[in-house]
Amino acid sequence: MWNRAGQIVPLATLGAETTVVDINDRGYMAGYARPSDAVLPVAARWSPSGAITRLGVFPGGDEDGIGAAIAPDGTVAGFASNPNEDNHAVLWKVSACPLQ
Repeated sequence: MWNRAGQIVPLATLGAETTVVDINDRGYMAGYARPSDAVLPVAARWSPSGAITRLGVFPGGDEDGIGAAIAPDGTVAGFASNPNEDNHAVLWKVSACPLQ
């Protein structure tokens, strides 16, 4: 990611594929990352400093999810698989995005 000063900020990974899908006005990002020991991606959120937060999954569900959009307050919308491997819409309420 490039910050407002035009400098590159490396994003943390979980070991393998990492994809950012959306970014909010405060520089927080939503998307997904795949741990190096996993087949499926997990929903994730990145801070403007590049730190990653792994978002939750359904109890008993696969480690499968994608963050598709991020609101100004840090809420991430996306989808995750339940224990029957059906995809469902999800809102992840994570700590608010402080002003940077």
